[in-house]
Amino acid sequence: MGARAGEAQVPEGMVPALYRWIVEDDEVLGAVSLRLRLNDFLREVGGHIGYCVRPSARRRGLAAFALGAALADVRGTELGRSRRYWIATG
Repeated sequence: MGARAGEAQVPEGMVPALYRWIVEDDEVLGAVSLRLRLNDFLREVGGHIGYCVRPSARRRGLAAFALGAALADVRGTELGRSRRYWIATG
């Protein structure tokens, strides 16, 4: 898990986050981000967790694996108690 940026290091309009990178053979295939707090935009359309997998690595279960690892990281914390909903984006 990446290091947490201090609040002073977070650019205006952004929120502090932790990242997990999906890497295979030194090649980055995707990432999952855990946003430690939400701004108005993220509260409406983003949420605490975001992820991406590059097209050539999709349909291998990588996002599900990374999401499971991210959820394990926040289990028992305030983030682990946040509401859960899914929006399919293709």
